[in-house]
Amino acid sequence: MTTNALNALIFGSDNDSVYLGPVTSLTTVVGLATPVPAALEDRGWIGEEGLNLELSDSIERIKGHQGGKTVKTFMSSSDTNITVALLETKLANLLDYLSAKATKVGTGNAAIAKIDVPASRQVTMLSGMIDLFDTSGNGAHTRILLPTISLGERQGIAFTNKDITAYNYNLEVIGGFTILTNAKAIVEDPKLLAA
Repeated sequence: MTTNALNALIFGSDNDSVYLGPVTSLTTVVGLATPVPAALEDRGWIGEEGLNLELSDSIERIKGHQGGKTVKTFMSSSDTNITVALLETKLANLLDYLSAKATKVGTGNAAIAKIDVPASRQVTMLSGMIDLFDTSGNGAHTRILLPTISLGERQGIAFTNKDITAYNYNLEVIGGFTILTNAKAIVEDPKLLAA
Protein backbone atom coordinates (compact mmCIF):
# COMPACT_ATOMS: atom_id res chain seq x y z
CA MET A 1 0.00 0.00 0.00
CA THR A 2 1.28 3.47 -0.90
CA THR A 3 -0.02 6.53 0.91
CA ASN A 4 0.89 10.16 0.60
CA ALA A 5 -0.59 12.79 2.91
CA LEU A 6 0.14 15.47 0.30
CA ASN A 7 -2.63 13.94 -1.82
CA ALA A 8 -5.20 14.72 0.89
CA LEU A 9 -6.67 18.14 0.10
CA ILE A 10 -8.10 20.68 2.54
CA PHE A 11 -9.85 23.79 1.25
CA GLY A 12 -10.77 27.08 2.90
CA SER A 13 -8.16 29.41 1.44
CA ASP A 14 -8.60 33.19 1.53
CA ASN A 15 -8.70 32.96 -2.28
CA ASP A 16 -11.56 30.46 -2.58
CA SER A 17 -14.23 32.12 -4.71
CA VAL A 18 -17.65 31.53 -6.24
CA TYR A 19 -18.38 33.44 -9.45
CA LEU A 20 -21.94 33.51 -10.80
CA GLY A 21 -23.73 35.35 -13.56
CA PRO A 22 -26.14 34.99 -16.46
CA VAL A 23 -25.71 31.97 -18.73
CA THR A 24 -22.54 32.59 -20.72
CA SER A 25 -19.96 30.59 -22.65
CA LEU A 26 -17.05 29.30 -20.57
CA THR A 27 -15.13 27.86 -23.53
CA THR A 28 -12.45 30.55 -23.19
CA VAL A 29 -11.55 29.26 -19.71
CA VAL A 30 -8.89 26.71 -20.63
CA GLY A 31 -6.59 26.86 -17.62
CA LEU A 32 -6.21 27.80 -13.99
CA ALA A 33 -4.77 31.23 -14.84
CA THR A 34 -7.41 32.10 -17.46
CA PRO A 35 -9.20 35.31 -16.40
CA VAL A 36 -12.74 35.02 -15.07
CA PRO A 37 -15.25 35.81 -17.85
CA ALA A 38 -16.61 39.36 -17.55
CA ALA A 39 -20.21 38.12 -17.21
CA LEU A 40 -19.39 36.35 -13.93
CA GLU A 41 -19.19 38.21 -10.62
CA ASP A 42 -17.36 37.20 -7.44
CA ARG A 43 -20.20 36.62 -4.97
CA GLY A 44 -18.09 37.33 -1.88
CA TRP A 45 -17.74 35.55 1.45
CA ILE A 46 -18.63 31.87 1.56
CA GLY A 47 -20.20 30.42 4.73
CA GLU A 48 -17.93 28.47 7.09
CA GLU A 49 -19.33 25.13 5.91
CA GLY A 50 -17.78 25.86 2.54
CA LEU A 51 -19.10 24.54 -0.70
CA ASN A 52 -20.45 21.06 -1.33
CA LEU A 53 -20.75 19.01 -4.50
CA GLU A 54 -23.93 17.04 -3.77
CA LEU A 55 -24.47 13.77 -5.66
CA SER A 56 -27.99 12.34 -5.49
CA ASP A 57 -28.32 8.91 -7.09
CA SER A 58 -31.07 6.26 -6.98
CA ILE A 59 -31.00 2.83 -8.55
CA GLU A 60 -33.70 0.36 -9.55
CA ARG A 61 -33.12 -3.35 -8.99
CA ILE A 62 -34.41 -5.89 -11.48
CA LYS A 63 -34.90 -9.16 -9.67
CA GLY A 64 -34.97 -12.66 -11.05
CA HIS A 65 -37.56 -15.33 -10.40
CA GLN A 66 -35.06 -17.70 -8.83
CA GLY A 67 -34.70 -16.67 -5.22
CA GLY A 68 -35.71 -13.06 -5.89
CA LYS A 69 -32.05 -12.18 -6.40
CA THR A 70 -30.96 -8.96 -8.09
CA VAL A 71 -30.00 -9.65 -11.70
CA LYS A 72 -29.36 -6.10 -12.92
CA THR A 73 -29.40 -2.59 -11.60
CA PHE A 74 -29.91 0.66 -13.47
CA MET A 75 -29.69 4.31 -12.49
CA SER A 76 -33.25 5.60 -12.21
CA SER A 77 -32.28 9.07 -11.03
CA SER A 78 -28.97 10.93 -10.90
CA ASP A 79 -28.58 14.62 -10.06
CA THR A 80 -25.64 16.88 -9.21
CA ASN A 81 -25.99 20.03 -7.12
CA ILE A 82 -23.62 22.64 -5.73
CA THR A 83 -24.65 24.01 -2.34
CA VAL A 84 -23.08 27.11 -0.88
CA ALA A 85 -24.07 29.81 1.61
CA LEU A 86 -23.21 33.25 0.28
CA LEU A 87 -22.82 35.69 3.16
CA GLU A 88 -22.69 39.06 1.42
CA THR A 89 -25.86 40.97 0.70
CA LYS A 90 -24.75 42.01 -2.76
CA LEU A 91 -27.31 43.12 -5.31
CA ALA A 92 -26.71 40.10 -7.58
CA ASN A 93 -27.06 37.65 -4.67
CA LEU A 94 -30.30 39.28 -3.55
CA LEU A 95 -31.84 39.54 -7.04
CA ASP A 96 -31.07 35.94 -8.01
CA TYR A 97 -32.21 34.54 -4.68
CA LEU A 98 -35.53 36.41 -4.58
CA SER A 99 -36.26 36.54 -8.35
CA ALA A 100 -36.42 40.29 -7.78
CA LYS A 101 -35.91 43.47 -9.79
CA ALA A 102 -34.20 46.62 -8.50
CA THR A 103 -34.14 50.27 -9.38
CA LYS A 104 -32.26 53.21 -7.93
CA VAL A 105 -34.48 55.95 -6.54
CA GLY A 106 -33.23 59.46 -5.77
CA THR A 107 -29.73 60.89 -5.98
CA GLY A 108 -26.76 61.63 -3.77
CA ASN A 109 -27.10 60.85 -0.06
CA ALA A 110 -30.85 60.44 -0.51
CA ALA A 111 -30.46 57.58 -3.04
CA ILE A 112 -31.95 54.22 -2.15
CA ALA A 113 -32.44 50.90 -3.90
CA LYS A 114 -36.03 49.84 -4.46
CA ILE A 115 -36.24 46.06 -4.75
CA ASP A 116 -39.51 44.61 -6.00
CA VAL A 117 -39.90 40.99 -4.89
CA PRO A 118 -42.63 38.63 -6.13
CA ALA A 119 -44.32 36.32 -3.62
CA SER A 120 -43.31 33.31 -5.75
CA ARG A 121 -39.87 32.74 -7.15
CA GLN A 122 -38.83 31.36 -10.53
CA VAL A 123 -35.99 29.08 -11.55
CA THR A 124 -33.00 31.27 -12.37
CA MET A 125 -30.57 29.98 -14.99
CA LEU A 126 -26.92 30.88 -14.36
CA SER A 127 -23.34 30.04 -15.27
CA GLY A 128 -20.67 29.69 -12.63
CA MET A 129 -17.02 29.18 -11.88
CA ILE A 130 -15.51 28.09 -8.57
CA ASP A 131 -11.87 28.47 -7.54
CA LEU A 132 -10.63 26.36 -4.63
CA PHE A 133 -7.10 26.36 -3.21
CA ASP A 134 -5.59 23.67 -0.98
CA THR A 135 -4.49 24.98 2.44
CA SER A 136 -2.53 21.92 3.58
CA GLY A 137 0.68 22.78 1.76
CA ASN A 138 0.64 21.01 -1.59
CA GLY A 139 -0.30 24.08 -3.68
CA ALA A 140 -3.23 22.43 -5.47
CA HIS A 141 -5.66 24.73 -7.28
CA THR A 142 -9.00 23.33 -8.42
CA ARG A 143 -11.33 25.21 -10.77
CA ILE A 144 -14.87 24.01 -11.45
CA LEU A 145 -16.62 25.30 -14.59
CA LEU A 146 -20.42 25.25 -14.53
CA PRO A 147 -21.74 26.32 -17.95
CA THR A 148 -25.41 25.87 -17.03
CA ILE A 149 -26.80 25.70 -13.51
CA SER A 150 -30.23 26.46 -12.14
CA LEU A 151 -31.17 28.09 -8.87
CA GLY A 152 -34.48 26.51 -7.92
CA GLU A 153 -35.15 25.48 -4.33
CA ARG A 154 -34.31 28.17 -1.79
CA GLN A 155 -34.26 28.30 1.99
CA GLY A 156 -35.46 31.15 4.15
CA ILE A 157 -33.28 34.15 4.99
CA ALA A 158 -32.54 34.83 8.67
CA PHE A 159 -32.62 38.44 9.91
CA THR A 160 -31.60 37.86 13.54
CA ASN A 161 -28.97 38.96 16.01
CA LYS A 162 -27.63 35.39 16.29
CA ASP A 163 -26.99 34.52 12.65
CA ILE A 164 -25.41 36.23 9.69
CA THR A 165 -27.83 36.88 6.86
CA ALA A 166 -27.00 34.18 4.30
CA TYR A 167 -28.27 33.22 0.87
CA ASN A 168 -28.21 29.41 0.73
CA TYR A 169 -27.79 28.66 -2.95
CA ASN A 170 -28.73 25.17 -4.14
CA LEU A 171 -27.53 25.08 -7.75
CA GLU A 172 -28.53 22.14 -9.93
CA VAL A 173 -25.99 21.27 -12.60
CA ILE A 174 -27.53 20.95 -16.05
CA GLY A 175 -25.64 19.07 -18.76
CA GLY A 176 -22.39 18.46 -16.87
CA PHE A 177 -19.39 20.42 -15.64
CA THR A 178 -15.60 20.52 -15.96
CA ILE A 179 -12.91 20.29 -13.29
CA LEU A 180 -9.47 21.78 -13.94
CA THR A 181 -6.73 21.04 -11.41
CA ASN A 182 -2.97 21.02 -10.99
CA ALA A 183 -3.13 18.50 -8.10
CA LYS A 184 0.02 16.40 -8.59
CA ALA A 185 -1.61 13.07 -7.71
CA ILE A 186 -3.97 13.61 -10.65
CA VAL A 187 -1.67 15.32 -13.17
CA GLU A 188 1.16 12.79 -12.67
CA ASP A 189 -1.05 9.68 -12.73
CA PRO A 190 0.09 7.48 -15.66
CA LYS A 191 -3.55 6.72 -16.50
CA LEU A 192 -4.12 10.39 -17.42
CA LEU A 193 -4.09 10.62 -21.19
CA ALA A 194 -2.71 13.66 -23.04
CA ALA A 195 -5.32 15.74 -24.87
